[in-house]
Amino acid sequence: MDKKALRRQYQEQFEHFPKEQAAAGSFAVFLHLFALPQLAAARRVFCYLAMPGEVATRPILRRLWEQGKILYAPRIVAPGVMQAAIWRPDVPCAPGKLGILQPPDDAPAATELDLALVPGLAFDAQGGRLGRGGGYYDRFLAETPCQRVALGFNWQLSPHPLPMEEHDARMHRIVLPSGVVEV
Repeated sequence: MDKKALRRQYQEQFEHFPKEQAAAGSFAVFLHLFALPQLAAARRVFCYLAMPGEVATRPILRRLWEQGKILYAPRIVAPGVMQAAIWRPDVPCAPGKLGILQPPDDAPAATELDLALVPGLAFDAQGGRLGRGGGYYDRFLAETPCQRVALGFNWQLSPHPLPMEEHDARMHRIVLPSGVVEV
């Protein structure tokens, strides 16, 4: 199956995934994530701001903030270009160019990251990730050397390798409600 068909298939699953299961799954992901030594060692952490249906990141951001981590969230700065901008719980985010919440334009950008928490539509056991098709995360991660940790629900782990191209960024691990997939 090609990427476009897979995106449609997984997007449809997102739309029908019960909110109660998403909440329970997000909590399980939270518990597994905070058991990772890579997260404990990281000082500068990038984390996506969850859209409906994705693993919830507000509790993750809150806990990381309480731990004294320096936090960054995605900010779209031009078509196809994303950067990591400082995120603080006391500074409101607003919808950006794609309608996704992002830090304000005057929030400083990261110069270095230790770990990135990444969303996706689907993942595979080889670290493959299927995004929404814009290439924002692939380009961003190609220029940002750091640990790459995908967050997802169990049904997002494909039983087969996903179609990957040379420019597609691979994950180092995938955190699911059932546990951590080490790549």
